[in-house]
Amino acid sequence: IIVPTIGANDGNISKLITHAGTYRKVLIIPFIGSASNAQTIFGGLTANEFCFGVAHDDSSLTEGELAGAIAGVIGKLKPWVPPEWYNVQGINAASYKNSEVDQLEQNNIATIADVVKPVISTAKTLDGSWIDIPRTKIYLATEIRNALINLKLKLANSGSKIPYSPSGIQMIKAAIENVLRAIQRLGAIREDYTNEDGELVRGFEVIVPNYEDISESDKASRILRNVRITAYLSGAVSRIELDLVIAL
Repeated sequence: IIVPTIGANDGNISKLITHAGTYRKVLIIPFIGSASNAQTIFGGLTANEFCFGVAHDDSSLTEGELAGAIAGVIGKLKPWVPPEWYNVQGINAASYKNSEVDQLEQNNIATIADVVKPVISTAKTLDGSWIDIPRTKIYLATEIRNALINLKLKLANSGSKIPYSPSGIQMIKAAIENVLRAIQRLGAIREDYTNEDGELVRGFEVIVPNYEDISESDKASRILRNVRITAYLSGAVSRIELDLVIAL
């Protein structure tokens, strides 16, 4: 997580935006000022799914303090848990009107709202993604990479290796599936379920190439390509709309 000491209106923020997208890091982009100015400034940025914009109207705050407070919330949550409505420590809620908060959210800009206590108002990044999606993708990639490294180390320490063969490819597939299954149990990936036709719908899928379809050059170079992983992330209820009829 990148915590800048400059705000959205600083000319150098574009360099951090590029860095965040390239190296897959969550970037907190703060802005201190009015809600209308926040919409103008953030609207002029070319952001990616890793950019989390947050506005506040407390001029006694520095951009670094605001970004640090938000990062403190996001950093302590599991990657697949959106930070929406989580308490922000040490900073009061902004003084924006409810209509201004709604407008900020519609433009994918978070603020610190007063919902019993100061909380982050939304969990969307500036490009309209939910922030838990890029964070979970980073987490999945890291866990799978670590599992494969550990598999190779374990075999190397026992005087063995991952064979470049049909059985070796299945060994890699099994290692990836074990990681995804463990992450699924944690709630990051959608649960398997049976649809109305009685068919099993899985929360993830791992496809590996057939050994016979791999080129001789890749075999000679010991490169395994075209391992495809599809994981359906668990959603979260962000808004609840009620249509009530109350009989007295």
